[in-house]
Amino acid sequence: MGVVGVTEFDGVEGFARLRDEMADVFAASHFRFEIERYDRSPKGFVGSGWIRARGRYTGLFLRRRMAVAWTLEGRRISAALGYLDHRAAREAAGLG
Repeated sequence: MGVVGVTEFDGVEGFARLRDEMADVFAASHFRFEIERYDRSPKGFVGSGWIRARGRYTGLFLRRRMAVAWTLEGRRISAALGYLDHRAAREAAGLG
């Protein structure tokens, strides 16, 4: 289904696939996640802020609030999930 839909990417290979799909959708120099807030818990951490992007082919500009919850297993990131709702991201990272 790709980046626009709901897709899971597993492991290093999945992360590389996500990166490649994002490059197909947005020009690399016109995509960024501007983190305004960072919260940490023993289970993980949350970065929240704004996604800003411009479509490579359409020129369409996207500006959207977003939060990403990273969960940890030991000292490694085991999952990174994007949320449009900050509270849901905090719950996923164990910050309630």
